[in-house]
Amino acid sequence: MPPPGVPRPRAEILDAALGSLKAALIEANLTARGGQRTPLRRLTGREYEYTIADLLGIDEAESRTLGRILPAETDTGGFDTVAVNQGISALHVQSYLDAADRALDVAIRVGPQPAGEHRVINYGTSQYNRNLSRGGVPWRWCGENGGRWRGHVQ
Repeated sequence: MPPPGVPRPRAEILDAALGSLKAALIEANLTARGGQRTPLRRLTGREYEYTIADLLGIDEAESRTLGRILPAETDTGGFDTVAVNQGISALHVQSYLDAADRALDVAIRVGPQPAGEHRVINYGTSQYNRNLSRGGVPWRWCGENGGRWRGHVQ
C-alpha cells in the first residue's frame, strides 16, 4: 500500500489514521460484546497434564498423576473450559503449585553424572568446511606446522 504510482502518506498522517482506526475497532469490539472483556480462564486438569508433559518432556503416565492432584472440575453442562464457570480458589492455586513441584521432581533427575565420551576431530583431514567465518573474520586451514586454523583481522 498505497497502490503503485501513488505517493505514500507522511508518517504523521499515517500514524494519526492508524490510531483513529485502532480506537474505533476497539470501541466496536467492546460494543459488540456488551462492554465485557473476555474473562481469563485456567487450564483444566487434562490440559494441565498435556501441557506439563509437552513442556517438561515427562512420561504421559506421570503427567496423568499430576492431573489427579488438581481439584475436580465443576459441572458446566459438559463444557469444562468455559471461563465464566471456572472458579479459582486458594485450593486451586495450591494444587497447581503442588502439581508443578511434582512435575519438576520427575523432570529433573538428580544422580550420578552420566558417562561422557571424548572425541577428537582432526578438521584438517575431515571433510569439514575449510573456510569458516567467525564474526566477519575469515578462518582458513593452513597445512604447515601440523595444520592449524588461522584468522587474520584487518
